[in-house]
Amino acid sequence: MVESIKKSISNIKWPNVPDVYRWLQLDSRGSWRLKDEKISHHGLVSFINKHYTSDEQGRWYFQNGPQKVFVTLEYTPYVISIETLNSKWIFKTHNGQVIEKLNRVFIDDHGNFLVSWDKFVGVIRDTDIALVADQLRYDGSSLYDINPAHLEALNTPRNRVEKTSFYFALENETYSVEAINKLLVKELFKFDPSPLPEDGMDC
Repeated sequence: MVESIKKSISNIKWPNVPDVYRWLQLDSRGSWRLKDEKISHHGLVSFINKHYTSDEQGRWYFQNGPQKVFVTLEYTPYVISIETLNSKWIFKTHNGQVIEKLNRVFIDDHGNFLVSWDKFVGVIRDTDIALVADQLRYDGSSLYDINPAHLEALNTPRNRVEKTSFYFALENETYSVEAINKLLVKELFKFDPSPLPEDGMDC
């Protein structure tokens, strides 16, 4: 298995430069893409997931030998999926980390749900949005009793994070849902979605 992964990585013609930019992308479903082509090799995906990290400038990358392969993010540094086990919710990042405790819950002006933990943020996969929506409450009412106008108001672009009257009920925890402009997420959580080399040239 290890040799297979090494062979898969070596077969990729990475640029012959110390660091690589604009080659590897993380899409909003948590899939890795190489020059817009989805990476399907399980071992290679596992290798990237294991070595995925960030630097002090908020740039995300994976270490490929002596090279840093910087990641272009379609949205957030993490994409979150939800699993349920014996009525317990498990939030898991695209690279397999289990989130022990949420800090905040957001909805952006495009209808995406996001969660934060520690100093990180991740967008909920679109396939799991319905699970979150089922747990939304508005002044005590369930989603199905919410006035559509209240939901529509969340789609209004805003220039700051604002508390809403929505709540996310999760087991014994209740989180206030905060509205955020999608463009502000990278500023609030200090990450660079599109790293470039200092000279501004793609590598």
